[in-house]
Amino acid sequence: MNKLLNFAGALAVLAIALAPVTGAAHALLHEMVDADALVLKLSFAGGDSPQFESYEILAPGDGTPFQVGQVNAIGEVSFRPDRPGEWQVKVFTADGHGTVVRVAVDAAGSAATVTAAQDAHSHGYAGRVLAGLGYLLGLFGIWALWRSRRAAAG
Repeated sequence: MNKLLNFAGALAVLAIALAPVTGAAHALLHEMVDADALVLKLSFAGGDSPQFESYEILAPGDGTPFQVGQVNAIGEVSFRPDRPGEWQVKVFTADGHGTVVRVAVDAAGSAATVTAAQDAHSHGYAGRVLAGLGYLLGLFGIWALWRSRRAAAG
């Protein structure tokens, strides 16, 4: 009986000792890092800023996104590159407009040059076919209206 109580006591002590370890395994820790980041300010031709549009950042020579997210409320994307080379920031709006900004980062982590491919549409072949059908239906509607007015007049 005494051995059973000792064994149960040892199990209880072991369970208490391991409980904080398993609880901390799922914690999300954080720390403040004092570091410089590159910030891209985006805007449309009219001056409005894209807000909460999706973007992805590709590191040099890597097809997997380094960072994904949404443009912030003032039209900015910020990131901290971890290597030199040409980085790509792809921003696309919900209506299919967007841009691909190429940022050349030097060894010090500073942006050396920035170039952009403007208004990269994501409309594919189906979008162009639907637009063509819309134009044809519009022309047919104008022709049908003209023909019905001509028949009513004469």
